[in-house]
Parts: sequence; C-alpha cells; structure tokens
Amino acid sequence: MFHRYFPTYEVEEPESNAIRSLDGSSYVVAGLFGCFYVLVKGFVGRFFLALAVDLVGIAGAAFVVLAMVNYLGGADAYIAMLMVLLGLCVVRSVPMIAIVKDGYRRRGWTVMRV
Repeated sequence: MFHRYFPTYEVEEPESNAIRSLDGSSYVVAGLFGCFYVLVKGFVGRFFLALAVDLVGIAGAAFVVLAMVNYLGGADAYIAMLMVLLGLCVVRSVPMIAIVKDGYRRRGWTVMRV
C-alpha cells in the first residue's frame, strides 16, 4: 500500500548516467522540510512553487487546528495538533517529490518509476 501512494522513482542524468533515487526517505525529508527540500535539491526556480504549496498546507492545517482547539480542551487539543502536523507532513511530501521529479525531468534527466 505504501508503494502505491508513495512511489519510488529513479532519475538518471543523461551525460554521466548517475542515478539518484527518490524513495521513502526522500518522502520523509520532503515532508519534514517542505520547500527547503526542493531548494536543497538545487531547484531554485521551483522553490516558489513549493513555497506556495507549503503556505496553502500550513494555512489549511492552522484552520483545522483552530477549529479543533475550540471543541477540544487540554491534552486532547495537543494530541489533535500533533496528529494534524503529522498529517501535514505526510500530505505535503507527495507534491514536494512531484516538484523535484518534474525539476529533474525539465533538466533532461530520465525519470523512471521503480
């Protein structure tokens, strides 16, 4: 099931045939660092698209957290906030990997789903 929603990709540079993998650990790092993951991968031009995705996700998570805090109290609210933040990390990892994958494709690299 994990492989269906979080597919592994291998990207190959055409000149040196160097292969990089976008696998489960890439999804974790992309989920934790968001747009900065795209920047570290070297896609400065795609950073602002990733930043927009991050801002929309954070705004949505903030709205959900505020709504839940109004109905929950004490420890329940903290647990709910942690669950929302964990969900945000999982959800935002997929578009971040897609942005990086598309960046490699625009550079002329070959992208293969493994």
